[in-house]
Amino acid sequence: MPPPLSVLMSVYNGERYLASSLDTLLDQTFKDFELLIADDRSTDRTREILMLYAAKDSRIRILDGSREGLGVVRNLLVSAASAPLIAWLDADDLAYPTRLQKQMRFMQDNPEIVAAGTSVRVIDEDGAVIKTDIRPGDHESIDSELIEYRHNAIFFPSSIVRADALDQVGGFRNEFPVGCDTDLWLRLAEIGKLANLPEILLDYRWHAESNSWKVPHWQRERAMLAINDARRRRGMEALPSSLQTASHAETPRCKIHDTWSAVALHSGNPATARKHAWKSLRLNLTLPRPWKTLALAYFPLEDDRTRPALARPFVSAIRRVCFAVSRWLDSHNASNESAGSQGNVADRSAI
Repeated sequence: MPPPLSVLMSVYNGERYLASSLDTLLDQTFKDFELLIADDRSTDRTREILMLYAAKDSRIRILDGSREGLGVVRNLLVSAASAPLIAWLDADDLAYPTRLQKQMRFMQDNPEIVAAGTSVRVIDEDGAVIKTDIRPGDHESIDSELIEYRHNAIFFPSSIVRADALDQVGGFRNEFPVGCDTDLWLRLAEIGKLANLPEILLDYRWHAESNSWKVPHWQRERAMLAINDARRRRGMEALPSSLQTASHAETPRCKIHDTWSAVALHSGNPATARKHAWKSLRLNLTLPRPWKTLALAYFPLEDDRTRPALARPFVSAIRRVCFAVSRWLDSHNASNESAGSQGNVADRSAI
């Protein structure tokens, strides 16, 4: 007799976090599930780790992926699943102990829901907290975020989906090697209701090798294609896009750490902000924003009133220096970019 839940995971070269992710699944308070894991032709120790876990737990089955994109490997997993409900977890994320239990109960109590995610805590590569993300729970808000391209609305590794709904929409589309979750949520929203549990039940890991950070233009281009495809199906006008082609240009690591530090600071996590601002500057001292982030992460403005009187001028001076460096670099970089663009124009006109 099939279990009530299939938990699916695809992994490629995931040796760094795989064991931790698997441990969070095997320690769930809800135990009656099968765990299908597709190894998408990893070249590191992923296979060895999977074999060790499969030898210890009979719920685990290992499948072989073909390295043809996320849509392909996820469809392989769905086709092998036997349960009426399917939950997902990525091989670098961490599920909280009651996640599956609470999502199973929610889906049983709400038969109109075809897919549901949870709120998440965003962590970095070492597990430091960057921010928390409390997701909207009602279908209308989720669908609006998706169709207007304001947010992906449901964090894929936190999701649980009805197998018959996946079958009805045809599963994942292979033309979306990235952005396939955005496309799936939009199509599922047209046959049923989407939801999020407001409780944080997952640690969602940001790391620099993920497509969202490594090749963000390609990710956004695919997502925009899925959104405008959905808008056409619904008789809506397409959203304008400045992205004309799928760019695979990689984001410099220094800018990734810069963004993480700014988000962490804004979210009230100064220790994480300091950590990534320093990482950014070690890679590129000429980035403007990390200087300002460091000043505010070490010496928050709101703490000034409680500082000893003798320390306030010293703190203020450090902030002014960091802000001045940030402004000068911003101006200097802008001047260089302007000069470079003028040179490019001149070069083109000479051809």
